[in-house]
Formats: sequence, structure tokens, C-alpha cells
Amino acid sequence: MEGSLPRHLCHVQKSSAIIHRFHALIHSTALIALIYYRASFLLQNNDTRSGHTPIIPWLLVFAGELVLSFIWLLDQAFRWRPVTRAVFPERLPEDKQLPSIDVFICTVDPKKEPTLEVMNTVISAMALDYPPEKLHVYVSNDGGSSLTLYGMKEAWEFARSWVPFCRTHGIKTPCPKAYFSSLEDGDGSEFLGTEFMAERRRVQVSVTVLFSLVHIFGDATVATISVALLVRSKEDKNPILLGLSVVCYWAAVKAHWAKNEGACFWSK
Repeated sequence: MEGSLPRHLCHVQKSSAIIHRFHALIHSTALIALIYYRASFLLQNNDTRSGHTPIIPWLLVFAGELVLSFIWLLDQAFRWRPVTRAVFPERLPEDKQLPSIDVFICTVDPKKEPTLEVMNTVISAMALDYPPEKLHVYVSNDGGSSLTLYGMKEAWEFARSWVPFCRTHGIKTPCPKAYFSSLEDGDGSEFLGTEFMAERRRVQVSVTVLFSLVHIFGDATVATISVALLVRSKEDKNPILLGLSVVCYWAAVKAHWAKNEGACFWSK
């Protein structure tokens, strides 16, 4: 019986629809009359043809009225049939009956699409309130950026602690940047115990360090070499490449602090 119940209902606001349609009819009639008046004046008035009446101001006013009329017409789409919807989350089927969901995130240029923002998007998608075995998140690194590759690997490592934290404490803001940047504790206010605050500080330290490293890599040119060497060293398990990546990393840190005069990464 519960399976046959609707999961959402749509109610048409008939009184509002009648009022809006009546208003649209009157307004449309006035617009048609105005457009007819403008067009007939420009085409049939003798003074206009002889040049006694300036035609350019009339054309500008007429063009403005046409544009505003078109904008008003587009605005009537959702007023023509206003509705209210009611949802019933408690009628959703069990987790095993829910369909699988694939989330695709595309990125090309780390300069135009900052890696930190892409990482927050990926982590937020992984922390959605959905059965984990039916949720798949894909990232398309169309630009082939080593910085994006490094950021996604680090985001996956951080998500291993962030996702359980969100699901254990019922965090409703899955984006780490939005959650830790808010002035209030927000979603975790009902869990303000010693254990929760300790875990919250631990996760906050992890995400701060993570975002700081990625910010350094994206800020300094030499960091691109460091990221490439780091990724290659992890794949080949080559200690020499790992040492070179550490040297490039500290060069990037020095360049970042010299450029920003020791500015805090989290505040940028």
C-alpha cells in the first residue's frame, strides 16, 4: 500500500492563475495597442516623412518598448499556471531499491576553474546522503592538468574521513569550505559534545592543510613540476623523484610566502 502512495503532489493555484491570466490579457491588449500606435505613427505620419518630427528618438523608444514587452512575455511562463509542490521523503523506498547515480564533474583549466573549488565540488558529491554503493563520482580532467590530478587524489584521501564525519553527525552542509567558513557551527550544533568538537577540530586541521598545499601548488609556477614529480614518484615508487618533488615543493612555498608576505591560506 505504501509503495502506491505518491512521493510528491502538485497543486495548481487556480485563483492565482485566473488573476494572472486576466492581468496578462489586459496587459497584452495594451501592448498591442501601443505597438500599433508606434508603427502607424512612423509609417503614416506626414510630419515624420518630411522630417519635421525627429524619427530617431521615436525609433529608440519603440525599440525599448519592444524589448521590455519581450522580457515581460518571457516572465509570464511560470505565472500562467502557478503550482505548489509537497514532497514526502518518508515514502522513499529502501536503500536497496534506489537507483544508481553517476555524478560527472568536468574541468579544463585550473586557472579559470580553481582546483580548490573543484575539490570542494567532488567532496560534496561524495558526501551526498545516498547509499555509497550506488553513488559514483567521476571527474573529467579535460585539460590534463597535473595540479587537478594531484588535487583529486588528495580530495579522495580527505573524503575517507570527511564522509564518515558527515554521516555520523548528520552534517547537512557537505562542502568543507562552506561548513568551516560559516560563522556558526550550524549543522553540528546538536552534537556539541567533547567527542564531536575533538573530531571536528581534527577534520578542520586536515582540510586546512590540504587546501593550503593545493593553494601553494596553484600559486607558484615551480609547483607544477613538483606536482608532476610527486604523482610520478607515487606511481613508480621512485625515491629520487620524491626527493626532487620535495625540493620543488619548498621552492613553491618560499615563492608563495614571498609573494603574499606570509598571508594565511584559509583567509584567501
